[in-house]
Amino acid sequence: MFLNNSEENSNMLFYLVESFENVDMFTIEMLNANPIPEVIRIGIKDDKLLLPISKLVPLEEYLKENADTEGLEEKLRDQYEQTVEKVENYMIPKEELILNFFYSFVDPDEDSLVLPVVPTDFAFLESHSVFEFLSCVHCTIENEKKDVLSEKPKKKEKVKKVKPKKENKFFEKIVSALESSGKDDLFDFPVDGALPEGVHVIVVRSTGAEYPLMFGPDLVGRDENKCSIAFPGNGAMEAEHCSITLARGKYYLADLNSGSGTLLNGVKIEPGKTYELSSADLITVAGEELVFSKRI
Repeated sequence: MFLNNSEENSNMLFYLVESFENVDMFTIEMLNANPIPEVIRIGIKDDKLLLPISKLVPLEEYLKENADTEGLEEKLRDQYEQTVEKVENYMIPKEELILNFFYSFVDPDEDSLVLPVVPTDFAFLESHSVFEFLSCVHCTIENEKKDVLSEKPKKKEKVKKVKPKKENKFFEKIVSALESSGKDDLFDFPVDGALPEGVHVIVVRSTGAEYPLMFGPDLVGRDENKCSIAFPGNGAMEAEHCSITLARGKYYLADLNSGSGTLLNGVKIEPGKTYELSSADLITVAGEELVFSKRI
């Protein structure tokens, strides 16, 4: 997991390697021998990965300073896609490239997006989806534009209380657009219809609830804010209990070092290891039975 920087270490980003994580030394050697300008170099010391950021500007700060730049969101997305292509050409797994708004930077000299690569088998948990990332970008830009417009003109008219309205709710606009089109998400699923063919789902036996595995990685646990398959009322379940990930067309289950463990078809799996899932597999998590299946 990433660690917050103290003032004296503001030039370095730290990633703490947990006891159940394995470090991919090939990636570290590859990046040090053949640096990618859009990727932060990596060092390693004890149980920490060190990522120097002294010459970089945090993405959030950069967006606030350049909020009026036309086509900025599209530019960042294009740069991200180009970085993914470079990483894959270097034989580095895409899952090791961290797309997280709060740990993204810009090289002011090149005016380009710079991302961290964290070569461990659980670093992907720190990543956002492209949709989440661009939503953060959009909201930061819109908030900055609004602040600039409202900073001077009507400072005396406090009676109007403009701030509580916050009309730039990006997610509300998306939800509104989806509702008007009769869809319930960005993958074009019909609101009242069945899931499309070929979609893998997790079915909760006790309720019959179905969770499409489309966004990845999917976490199972008690924390509704972090887990896409959440059981907030289950006190025996960890906040983040286990994960289901997609890699090269196959789904894998991993226990996140939970106290009560995770069972796959009745057998307790070893924390920190990944297990390939097959259709109709039964996953048991703190008394909840989850069935992994594919819609045919």
